[in-house]
Amino acid sequence: MAEPCTKESTLYPLWTQRAIPGTEFLCRGGERIHLLSPGHRNTGPGPDFLDAVMLANGVLKTGAVEMHRHENDWFLHGHQHDPAYQQVILHVVAQPAATARLPIPTLCWDQLLRVPETEPPHAVFPDSVSADLLRDLSWGRFLRRATEILRARQGGATVGTHLRHEFLRRTFDALGFSRNRAPMRSLAELAIGQEADLRSATFQQLARAILGGAGYPSERLQRVGEGMFGAARTRAILATLGSAAIPALQWDVRSRPHNLPEYRLWSAALLLFDLHQHELLPNLFQILLNEATPFQPLVARLQQWGGIGGLLGDDRAGEVVLNAFLPVALAGGLLAERNDLLRAACICYRSLPTFATNRLIRTVEERYLRRERLVGAFWQQGAIEFYQRYVQPDRSGLSFVADPFGNPYTIQRRFSEYANSHIYQLP
Repeated sequence: MAEPCTKESTLYPLWTQRAIPGTEFLCRGGERIHLLSPGHRNTGPGPDFLDAVMLANGVLKTGAVEMHRHENDWFLHGHQHDPAYQQVILHVVAQPAATARLPIPTLCWDQLLRVPETEPPHAVFPDSVSADLLRDLSWGRFLRRATEILRARQGGATVGTHLRHEFLRRTFDALGFSRNRAPMRSLAELAIGQEADLRSATFQQLARAILGGAGYPSERLQRVGEGMFGAARTRAILATLGSAAIPALQWDVRSRPHNLPEYRLWSAALLLFDLHQHELLPNLFQILLNEATPFQPLVARLQQWGGIGGLLGDDRAGEVVLNAFLPVALAGGLLAERNDLLRAACICYRSLPTFATNRLIRTVEERYLRRERLVGAFWQQGAIEFYQRYVQPDRSGLSFVADPFGNPYTIQRRFSEYANSHIYQLP
């Protein structure tokens, strides 16, 4: 018999320990909750946990979780008058009232007590690699990326600002290719930190800030810049680089000519200018929502940065769509409760063409699929997730929705079922 809960604070660690992703709860009003992510503890004013993700009677929701010793404490604390609590999607209470008081699902703590405390699960290699497994893994990979975006949100950031920052981080990461991701990520943080100044900057001012922060040899930047902007304009930009170099950035120049850092750095400067001055991200959202087959128009828009085409090839622009834009779009649909955006992001993801293969995909095809080639990036993503989760999980560093105690297969299966039945009917 559990001891009675006498303090609200007792519920916080219980939620952290027992709100295991993939668990199903039955709320007092009969609602069935499938938890995808419990959210993170709020250290400021407002609800107790932020950015939780769950399926409530089959509807995907994201928002806050609020906890009270007694259900009536919601009203004693005046939450009904506080706009911050309008984002609450689940009320967790130790002692329910005689009748339900709120329209949102209310979970009694005895439901949490029934969930056993678990150790982090080890990946169990599946008996076979079926289409169903790859499908679930692919949807799970997509949801994890979106959930990581939700959980990175800081309390004061608006939805638009947060999505812009996450798109910037992920696009800079893609520009770094495999060898220069770390320094490009550092530059993304520099750009976000200086955003108040850069949002109204000219291209020359913005390029000076980014290139100066990179600490990259000016002679290499000049050679590429002159081919893009002309000698005079390039010299004017490089003559007075605006930022001190970020300490300890290391650039790897062992790559094909057009993958070298000097090309990626100029591309990053143009991206920032397009993001701030030409509404790049809203343009991409409009394309996603309005085009019947949006992938190629999205690629074309990304290749127009600053009015100068050719900086991104089709393959790299496609990678930006897959790894940066679509997860941001899915997260945006969750945060804004935009079902049209959720649906469009999932349909585009499911309909992506086949991308260039890589070692991970080839390994899965040759070892587990009898050398059958996967057609479509959706299935390729499932193969990559399979490899990183089961073949070499110790190297991937992955934790599904950033919750190490989660049951990845249960979570991905829930979202796959949701995507199949509510968003996109799979063949």
